[in-house]
Amino acid sequence: GTANSNQKGCYHATKSVLRALAQRGLVVEQLTGDSRTFPRNPYSGVQHTTKGETRLSKAERTAVTLALREAIKPLFSHDVAVTSELISYALLAVALHTGRNTTPLLEMDVNCLKPHPKDGTMFLALYKRRGHSTSQVPIRKELDSVGGVRPTVYRIIQRAMELAEPLRVKSPEHLRDRVWLYESRSAGNGIATPGAVTALSEDTLARSIGILVARYKLQDNDGRPLRLNI
Repeated sequence: GTANSNQKGCYHATKSVLRALAQRGLVVEQLTGDSRTFPRNPYSGVQHTTKGETRLSKAERTAVTLALREAIKPLFSHDVAVTSELISYALLAVALHTGRNTTPLLEMDVNCLKPHPKDGTMFLALYKRRGHSTSQVPIRKELDSVGGVRPTVYRIIQRAMELAEPLRVKSPEHLRDRVWLYESRSAGNGIATPGAVTALSEDTLARSIGILVARYKLQDNDGRPLRLNI
């Protein structure tokens, strides 16, 4: 059967549609009593029933790090095409090195880089919805290693903002300050139209992770395709 968390998602998606139909008078919504159309909290405690992924082993983490290092190389090319996959890999690299959660990373805005009192360091400031607070993660501006082959988290974020800059004028107003913007290549998600500017979402990120795992043949310690999320 469908996991409770997935059931909850389907329920809320269906509820939105039925609510819209009710507002148009096409269906009747019962608002009170035991027979009310939408129970107050039909999936209470669902967050406690969903088991998260286990932490990556050292070998798995190394494999993911190497794959991402290769996958984000085009980000720094002169004539790069800003795709959902490419900025997903950039976000994953940021996640890997900062340990931050999915939603705050997806909702990063152009003011996320803040001064740090230590030279060569910045704060990555992320808004946490649940606590209505901001967390600040120190990130290095430069690498200790010689040659600068591996871009820092700071440089990855800076480059993503540079690439998003010309897209901002075409983006919806509520997404205009986001870091992870790209032009949609298809209308496969039923929302964005080809050429429309949109921001990275959890669904798009999950699809890009699947592509990364397949492309670089990432496996867990038992030789199965790696189950990877933030």
